[in-house]
Amino acid sequence: MNPAAPTVYRVPRMPWQRTGEPPAALLRIVMFAIAVIPLVKPRLPGNSGPADFFMVTATIAVFVWIAAEGRAIFAPFAGATAVLMTAGAISGLVADRAGPTLLVMLQEAHLLLFTAAIATVARTPRAIEEIRSAWVAAGVFWGALVVAAVASGFAPLINATTDRGTRAHLFFQNPNITGNYFLIAIFVAVASRPKSWPRRSAAVAVMLAAMLLTGSNAAILGLAAGAVVAVFVYAWRRIDPIVAVVVLSAILVAGAGSYVAMGESFRRAPESENLLIRYSIGRLERSAANRQDLFSEQMALYRERGILGIGPFATRDELGRSGESGVRSSHNDYLATLVERGPIGVAGLLLLAGAIGYRIARGHAGVVKPEWRKAAGTGAAMTGVAVALALSALTHEILHYRHLWALLGLIAAVHRWSHQDAKGGAP
Repeated sequence: MNPAAPTVYRVPRMPWQRTGEPPAALLRIVMFAIAVIPLVKPRLPGNSGPADFFMVTATIAVFVWIAAEGRAIFAPFAGATAVLMTAGAISGLVADRAGPTLLVMLQEAHLLLFTAAIATVARTPRAIEEIRSAWVAAGVFWGALVVAAVASGFAPLINATTDRGTRAHLFFQNPNITGNYFLIAIFVAVASRPKSWPRRSAAVAVMLAAMLLTGSNAAILGLAAGAVVAVFVYAWRRIDPIVAVVVLSAILVAGAGSYVAMGESFRRAPESENLLIRYSIGRLERSAANRQDLFSEQMALYRERGILGIGPFATRDELGRSGESGVRSSHNDYLATLVERGPIGVAGLLLLAGAIGYRIARGHAGVVKPEWRKAAGTGAAMTGVAVALALSALTHEILHYRHLWALLGLIAAVHRWSHQDAKGGAP
């Protein structure tokens, strides 16, 4: 050995560099950010909340890790979101709403980057399963908190007024967002394939109870429709197409029969002594009439203001000027995109919907390794939640829900990394 030769120091490879797994601490940061998504109060500047602080922290942590490793960031849905943002920027500038438009652009960039962080870090079966398990555990925790709040009449977590009844809203802005949160969490739990059916059933039961206590008709109807679709897809893929059609027919006939048999109960719901029934099912007819009037007002506004749109989130301000002071939002993602961002925005929304549908449909195709098939979960549940969300978007603006974009990150991760692994590529 030549004593004059320089000593070479080799930096030991870290565990995640040998296995492809993300660092445990990084994974926990992302899991915690997903778990605290309901913490949107107290309200902070820019329509943000405490949850956004943890989401930004998780995003930065993932980007630092990716840069240190020399890997590429995976940003799913970036193309469709860019089209939506471009349409919003154009309409906002034309409508002379530069300030509000810039705020919306920042919010959308924030959600897209958080989705990219989840999709990038969830690159192995273990990472995906741990994120999904943490999500379900958080859903059970928040669900139990809602049930306890309603049972005890804890006012900060419920609406308890004479005109709105008792509807749990947790820390979200309104009960409908809360209901949508539990709707997604229920499907995530069903797709998780936990080892114990009793544990899965108990988790779903707690979150279902919390969802019902929000009194959100959109969540209730979305869950029903999504569940029917999920059962149909599961039977089609796992049993037999004929059996699937028979099962679907039986469900539809049973549903129609139940509706006819309970018709009188539905008609009496608005006068029910049960506040939950009165301000959920009892609101259906009144809500439908209000939505119809609102949608007509928006179409008139679109025809009046021009093809490029009136600017992101401008519906409330514009209809408020015309005397519709009770309007808080468009209450329809499809119509809001057309009215506020014009045809270019609609094209972006269609691109986003197509990208989501493609990744769900192809999420299990070509996946051969057992660990990836287990991590991918039940594809039927993801199909069901997509249908539920598509229906919810008819009566609410869900496109900026934080938990929706977290779900999109997981969907994209399953599709991207399972297929890359099947082709022999390193995660």
